[in-house]
Amino acid sequence: QKVAMAAGCNGSKTEAEAQAKVQPQLLRFLSGDWISLRHAAEAGGLQYDVILASEAIYKEDCYAQLSELLHQCLDPISGRAWFAGKRFYFGCGGGTASFAVHLRRSGFQAE
Repeated sequence: QKVAMAAGCNGSKTEAEAQAKVQPQLLRFLSGDWISLRHAAEAGGLQYDVILASEAIYKEDCYAQLSELLHQCLDPISGRAWFAGKRFYFGCGGGTASFAVHLRRSGFQAE
């Protein structure tokens, strides 16, 4: 199984582009903004069985970009993603509850 751990909503594009040039590995740590990571994953043909993320859902503004990244990177059959975060981020508006609603509306199963 291939596992990716993503971090950040505002990393450098250069870093994400560099990740696409690396051959797929069993375990990879990625950082960068969600759009650049999605483009890098698409360019590299990267798909993962598992994606782990922590503190990645604090801004509702990033949900659409993040769900597009998940559509791009998760294996359509065996892919699973786990997100660690607060139920609600005061002052930011995001959280696990609102992210789960967004994912369901985007066609994902969310618990």
